[in-house]
Amino acid sequence: MKFEHTGYINGVSVAIAYFWCNRITLTLVILSFIFSIYVCCKTYVKDTGGESK
Repeated sequence: MKFEHTGYINGVSVAIAYFWCNRITLTLVILSFIFSIYVCCKTYVKDTGGESK
């Protein structure tokens, strides 16, 4: 149990360190994810006859 807990902590630490080192890439991924949601919402609103542009 103690070994698994330590392994979990190490895994989290590695993940945090990895994402911190690659935070620019992570930010781009998050931005593209948000953008895709935004586009889907705009398309959904347009399809349901919402705001017209």
